[in-house]
Amino acid sequence: MHMSVYRASTSTDALGMFSREDFVRTPQGLKRLGKAPVKFLRPEVPADAKRKVIGNVEVSTMTEMSEEEERQLRADLAEMLRGVDGR
Repeated sequence: MHMSVYRASTSTDALGMFSREDFVRTPQGLKRLGKAPVKFLRPEVPADAKRKVIGNVEVSTMTEMSEEEERQLRADLAEMLRGVDGR
C-alpha cells in the first residue's frame, strides 16, 4: 500500500502550500520513499473517498479498510509522522 503525508509547508516562499512525503508498506515494514521535490496546493480528497480519523489524523482511502489494515495504519502513522516532523 502506498501512502502520502501532507503537511503545511514551512518554507517562506511556499506559505499556504503543502509538502508531501511518500511511504510504502512492504512485508518488511514501512519504507520511506522520499519527499516530493515540489509543493502542492491543499490536496482535494475525492468525494467518494472513505474518511476516518485515526489518532487525530484525518485518513482518506479509496477502499474500505479491513480491521487488520486499520490496525497496521495506526502503527504506521506514528512512524510516518515522526519522519515528517523530524522527531
